[in-house]
Amino acid sequence: MEKKWIESKWLKKNYEFDAQKDLIIEGGFGKIYKVKDLKTSQIMALKVATFSDEDSYEREKEEIPNMLSLDHENIIKLRNNNNDKLADDYWVIYMVFDYAKDGNLKQFLSTHPLTENGALDIALQLAKGLTYAHSKNVFHLDLVERNVLNFFPTFKLADWGSGKRKVDNKTNKIDPGKTKVAWSIYPPEFERDEDIKFSKVDVYAFGILLMNLLAKCLAAKLPGLIGLALSPNNELFEVNRKFFFDQIFLPKKLNFSMWEKLLPKMLTFTQQERLDMSAVLDLLQSD
Repeated sequence: MEKKWIESKWLKKNYEFDAQKDLIIEGGFGKIYKVKDLKTSQIMALKVATFSDEDSYEREKEEIPNMLSLDHENIIKLRNNNNDKLADDYWVIYMVFDYAKDGNLKQFLSTHPLTENGALDIALQLAKGLTYAHSKNVFHLDLVERNVLNFFPTFKLADWGSGKRKVDNKTNKIDPGKTKVAWSIYPPEFERDEDIKFSKVDVYAFGILLMNLLAKCLAAKLPGLIGLALSPNNELFEVNRKFFFDQIFLPKKLNFSMWEKLLPKMLTFTQQERLDMSAVLDLLQSD
């Protein structure tokens, strides 16, 4: 199959790369390569997603207009795209983005110390990007550190297509058969038979991400603190959340009171109690 997609006329006309040496990452989402734009000589990132069934291909293709519509400094920009049917049961989509030479937020946090001011700066950038996307009725649904790209000092939300396409828009519910959300951001409502509010899924995942930023800030003060994963199970959810809140908020180990006001309202067990992104952004800007 690889020989088929790599021999695309569109690909050869526009980009130059070595399929072995220039592979950045590979996963269920496809493969991402570092490529040279033959027209501008810029280094870009090429995402190649291949499909063996037409339904999956059409779902992904439908999300391209959504990604093209997003134009914000904290959202990775889709610069070019193409799609093709290469055989009766083989489809491919090519998407070209700006290349993040410094990797993603997960890699950044593993190699850099983080202050509380630094955490707030990252949080504000991502909140602005998410609030903008939600205003366009576009949701991420896979908001984890690896999907935040590092263009230091700017951070950008990436991989919107793989999150959005997992939604069954007709029923307004998450389809478990099409969803591979990381367990650590699995919201409690996934375990219940109720309509899913896509915006609230993003808020919950963003709350987990913020908690892990704070855990990084407090690594020196609390060496045993490695972050947070809230189980969707009611009892475990409360136990895990109580442990984190007792370790951080009650001892007043953070400088900004805003965190204590904000995070409990993001990591709620019910969607109805959870803030929307515009309210999250307002609170982040309040301290």
